Order: sequence, then C-alpha cells, then structure tokens
Amino acid sequence: MSKPVALLITGDFHTNSKVSLCPADGAALDDGDFYIPNAAQKDLYQFWIDQFLPWVKACSRGHRLIFDHGGDGIDGAGHHGSLQTFGTDDDAENLHVEMLEPLINMVDEIIYMRGS
Repeated sequence: MSKPVALLITGDFHTNSKVSLCPADGAALDDGDFYIPNAAQKDLYQFWIDQFLPWVKACSRGHRLIFDHGGDGIDGAGHHGSLQTFGTDDDAENLHVEMLEPLINMVDEIIYMRGS
C-alpha cells in the first residue's frame, strides 16, 4: 500500500530581496562583497531553521512529501529595483538553492513554478 501524500505549498521567497530568507551570518556575493542580513532577515532565518523545517518534518512523517513552490523564487533589480535587492541574478539563484536545500532534502517530489 502506498503512503498518503502530504502537500507543502509555498512561494514568493523573493531571494535576494532585502526582506527575504537569508542565512543569519550573511551571504557572499560573486563580486567579492558580502551581504549582511538585517534583523528581520535574521529572525526569519531562525524561524525557518528552528520552527518551519522541523514542523514540516513532523507533519509529513509517514507521508510521501510533495513540495510545490508557487513562483517568484528569486528577486532582482528587474523585478523591484536595485534599492530593494542585493547582488546579481547568479547570487540570487545560488542563495535560493542554499536556502531551500534543507527542505529539498526532505521531499519525495518537487513541483517548481517560475514567474509571477
């Protein structure tokens, strides 16, 4: 008998936005600079690590976990402007993968939509 399915739907991470999920210790940028997250980003990261990921793991125990990312994974100057973002599109992509990796390692299947 197959496992029941748990479906986790998220979206609008807007990685590289100055209000997005970012490691508490910051992020290296491809130009050699280093981004230091603000207090809200540090709080969001702690919630992600200490609360959200363990909650997903607990709720999906015994289930086949499907992760549906609903778009707007990264942000950039073309989306909101350079005052609301940091780094390059490559920085955004690398950071987005880094932030999602713990979640991706838990799931059985990923549905990833792009765009707005």
